[in-house]
Amino acid sequence: MTSASYEPPYPARAVINAVAKSKIAETIVTMIDDRQTVILDAGTTGVAIAERLVERDLTICTPSLRVANALLPSPSIRLMVTGGVVRPHEHSLIGPTATSIFESYHFDVYIMTVSALDSVNGFTEWNTEDAAVKRAALASAGRIIVACDSSKFGQTAFARICGIDAVDIIVTDGDLDANSRATFDALSVNLVIAS
Repeated sequence: MTSASYEPPYPARAVINAVAKSKIAETIVTMIDDRQTVILDAGTTGVAIAERLVERDLTICTPSLRVANALLPSPSIRLMVTGGVVRPHEHSLIGPTATSIFESYHFDVYIMTVSALDSVNGFTEWNTEDAAVKRAALASAGRIIVACDSSKFGQTAFARICGIDAVDIIVTDGDLDANSRATFDALSVNLVIAS
């Protein structure tokens, strides 16, 4: 059995469920209005979303050097990077500097990526320091959109981020099984299926 703290390498995650992540990204960008302030999370889905926001007029703050790199060519994105210590291989930023930036701002939207989602255990992350950054981001945003492909439903990773009720929308793909859909419908979760 694989440990809940085991994080598959980024290159491996980049090819897993790539089509689903692309559809999720395409759906989420339609939920963002120009001139909004947005926190865009790290991870492979975060990069997919960033690639679709390059032409938009937004302020985007990210704890991910990969997301920042995807947005750098944009002439219309006001790009903020959290600062902090770089996680090797992941290229995400962690530590007190990464979390403290969120104390100084209020963002319109936080697009959160997660490692796992369970109806009882909520949203979880493999890495404890990444989870701490996500919790700080949650506290500074008015609206929370979660990008989570269907393979992560019914799973629990090591570090807790928040409960189901802490977010506004969960965007997933059409491969989500009927039992999971029924479970989250019963919880009155705003579940959007990307098509």
